[in-house]
Amino acid sequence: AARAADGGEGACTSVGRLSWEYWLFALSMVLSRALDLRLNDESQLAIVPLVDMLNHTRGEGDSCRVRFDSGSQSFELVAAAHVEEGIELHICYGPKGNEELLACYGFALPQNNHDRLSLPLPMAPADEPPMVTMQKLGMLPSTFLKGLRHSDNGSKIASLEIVWDDHLKKCAHLSPEMLLLLRLSTLDPSELSELPHVFEGHPASPASEARAWAQLAAICNSALSSAEQAEFKKENSDGPVTVLSSSVRELAMAAGEFAKRRAAEA
Repeated sequence: AARAADGGEGACTSVGRLSWEYWLFALSMVLSRALDLRLNDESQLAIVPLVDMLNHTRGEGDSCRVRFDSGSQSFELVAAAHVEEGIELHICYGPKGNEELLACYGFALPQNNHDRLSLPLPMAPADEPPMVTMQKLGMLPSTFLKGLRHSDNGSKIASLEIVWDDHLKKCAHLSPEMLLLLRLSTLDPSELSELPHVFEGHPASPASEARAWAQLAAICNSALSSAEQAEFKKENSDGPVTVLSSSVRELAMAAGEFAKRRAAEA
């Protein structure tokens, strides 16, 4: 695929010879096997023979790590602790949620602390005046704006990411950036004067804060319902898709409870 893009030796001379199926196959081979390594003081993706066969382990303390020796120009597999003969070696693929693990590697992990839940967050209704939308979204980083999409009815939809709290077990967490998105999503035109206050990390008003958390609770309920339906269809199955549905349900439930508590406090 790289040779085809560069027009180098062995490149395909027609688009038809590089089919979509072959492209997906090549991409999946790279995504499922490549390692992000430091090579000569640069971060690069590398496919290391044999090492790409190692399975994933959650904890870095009981895994091996791969490093590149610039002196010998070779890759080394270094164990974190003493390894008994005959014991399987593992590497940690990184802090990845089940959606990414399933898409790239074909498996999902029960009780994955690195899980993420992406929820569709309405940012601007179709009938909202364009000037109001521009004021609400104009100060957002470009990375957020690139992720906006349009629904069938013309409203703008952002992706709100929920993660597990690192410190509180079984509690959902919103990053400051995601909290800003949530607050902007329910901002009333009459509250636009409070935008600088909101961008500093504060609620626009108690009423606006209550609306924001109520919206999150409603979105979580919808995600929870979808996950439960997916689990019902896959009943009596313990495959990775079922594990993913279960992890989505658990995080959606935790996020919904979190949102209800915050709405009550507001």
